[in-house]
Amino acid sequence: MANTTDNWNTSLQNNFSLRSGLLLLAEVAVVSFIGPTILLAITIHQAIKNYRLHGDWVPEDYSLQPVSLLFLVAIFMDTQVIQAMGNILTARWAFNGKVTEGSYCTTQAVLQQIGNDGVSWFTIAIAVMTFLQTMFPGKLSQSQARRLAVAMIVLIFLFLFLMIIIPATTIPHYTGPWCWITDRTLESSRLKIGSEYVYFWLAATVTLVLYGIIVVNWLREATAKRDRRLLRDAIFMIW
Repeated sequence: MANTTDNWNTSLQNNFSLRSGLLLLAEVAVVSFIGPTILLAITIHQAIKNYRLHGDWVPEDYSLQPVSLLFLVAIFMDTQVIQAMGNILTARWAFNGKVTEGSYCTTQAVLQQIGNDGVSWFTIAIAVMTFLQTMFPGKLSQSQARRLAVAMIVLIFLFLFLMIIIPATTIPHYTGPWCWITDRTLESSRLKIGSEYVYFWLAATVTLVLYGIIVVNWLREATAKRDRRLLRDAIFMIW
């Protein structure tokens, strides 16, 4: 482990292009963090304004779709904000010319993993919600669908906490030279698979299956009814 870290740091110190690349990654992450944060602030401001004017966070003439709720949380809390925060921390390694293990490195690894796993699980949640509302319209009322979306959000964050935070704070040398789960042992490889990689494949499989069923159903219905609009929607869903 020490030799791997030393070799990586030697390469980093003597490679200006590599250090510049890491710094560029951090700079792009800053932009990625600022954009969604501004949009989130605008959304919160609008919600507060609606509450003061109408006594409700969401006006009666505006329907917040459950899928939209899941998508907003995925964008602001996982894919952009949290993941960007993890990448911003890379600036330290670019300036120092070396990566050192410790709380800073572990924090970066945790933020990156929360972002990656969050994307996977929210992709699954969005696919499931889309499938239920598309294939079984009327089975869930709008309020029931919203409660289901909120329950998904809570369960996902609880799962992320248990799956990532606990190992990161209890396993010695949780991170390696890239501030990620070290791959020097079989246990670490299993930890990588069990705490992240398997969810990538699960998200891809669930998405392909559920959206595939929707596409096939729409194509059949569009062909039978000669509905060009539905056919166009099916093509968009394929993309």
